[in-house]
Amino acid sequence: MASLPTSFGIPRASITYPTSLRVLAPTEFAAEVAGYGVAGAVVVGPAGWTGVGRVGADGSVAFTLYPAGSSASAGPEMVFQFDGACVGCAWGDASAYFPAVAQALPSAGTGPASTPPPGLQTESLGPGLIGYSLAANPGLQTNGVAYTNLPETTSDPVFDDLQVTLPLAEHSLATVLLNAFVAQEDRYLCASGAPSATVSLTLTQGSC
Repeated sequence: MASLPTSFGIPRASITYPTSLRVLAPTEFAAEVAGYGVAGAVVVGPAGWTGVGRVGADGSVAFTLYPAGSSASAGPEMVFQFDGACVGCAWGDASAYFPAVAQALPSAGTGPASTPPPGLQTESLGPGLIGYSLAANPGLQTNGVAYTNLPETTSDPVFDDLQVTLPLAEHSLATVLLNAFVAQEDRYLCASGAPSATVSLTLTQGSC
């Protein structure tokens, strides 16, 4: 598993990541995926990629993975964000993906709702969890998962989001990567038998 560079808003000791990662995935993808340690997280991404991460002073986390020899925002990439202790950030970012949050936001007093990203199509995967697709450059597609505990929980709001942009022909690989990410997040695993047409996720384990 590769360890990728991470910057910190507050100086801290280096992070130690596992030396290996076991992933449940179809055997035909065994040579196409790899484990990466970045920004204190362990993520499954396409093999041969690189990237950078950031951990903010407020506990926020962000990382971007992209093909080695390329650069961020140049085409295929994986982008993650977690808003940490920034309450206004969590409300604002979640409001772009969750209409119930946008509706409740005025009473929270944290500012106006954010505009949904272009082409947003969503499908519920479980309480507070959606799969989605976005508009992408020609030949590419962007799929993702987003989670929030808003507006039900307001004392410690959470928003996080993983976007995977890959060529259209690699939709099945994007599904593997998103499933691997969801499987690592305990709060995502809620009893559900409903598949998502957006990202081909079916959540059948865990509890909310």
